[in-house]
Amino acid sequence: MRRAVTAVALVLTMLMAGCLGIGEDLAEAGPVSEPETTTVETGSWALMLTDSVRNPVAGDLLIFTVNGVADEHLDLLSIGQVTAAYNGGVPETVLDVAASTNGEVVVAFIAEQTGVVTITVELFPSDGVTFNDGTVSLSTDVTVGQAGLRLVVPTAVNADEGLVAFTGRVAPLRERPPSDLDGLTCTATLDLGSNEGPMALALDDNLGFEVMLTEDGLPPLVTITISCIGPVDTASDTRSVRLILSEKV
Repeated sequence: MRRAVTAVALVLTMLMAGCLGIGEDLAEAGPVSEPETTTVETGSWALMLTDSVRNPVAGDLLIFTVNGVADEHLDLLSIGQVTAAYNGGVPETVLDVAASTNGEVVVAFIAEQTGVVTITVELFPSDGVTFNDGTVSLSTDVTVGQAGLRLVVPTAVNADEGLVAFTGRVAPLRERPPSDLDGLTCTATLDLGSNEGPMALALDDNLGFEVMLTEDGLPPLVTITISCIGPVDTASDTRSVRLILSEKV
């Protein structure tokens, strides 16, 4: 009972001193301000192949920059999906891609094959930022030439029972994938050094060929040339084969 009386007395004392704030005007809550949104103009942005990449071929690193982005806007965007479509085909996502917004917007990846490739890069605004035209999708076309090819033939061939026979084939460059030969139209010729000019060699489905000649009248060296036409350019290779002919008695 004594504790209850003491508590009531304490509350009365605080009320009289104004410590509980009863009777004071309540402060009105101010309006909640909406966070400010930054709008970035994107009309001048353009995806470009850098000047350092000239006449790219399959297997080269393609480096692109987005021109027109102001320095103060680099932190207000992020790089989304990057796709590549070769020779008018279906766009495919580039999985192995390097991207950066440090100093400028840069995207880089390896050209997988020859032809005309359409590159598309998506750019998104960061939190609290909007683009005046919404999400930005920038595209550009790049012509990628053939990486090259090589003609595989023996260095020298022995005549056997009056015949000279050997095989050859067209192959991609070393450390390049067989897909470099996809979609190529190839021809092969054999030059015997005569006045008749080079003779055509038949190529099979695997771009291989066979040569069989009677050794009579053959020169000690023959030349084979292969030429392959791709979507955008032509690649060729020429090799010589030494013929080890029978000795005439």
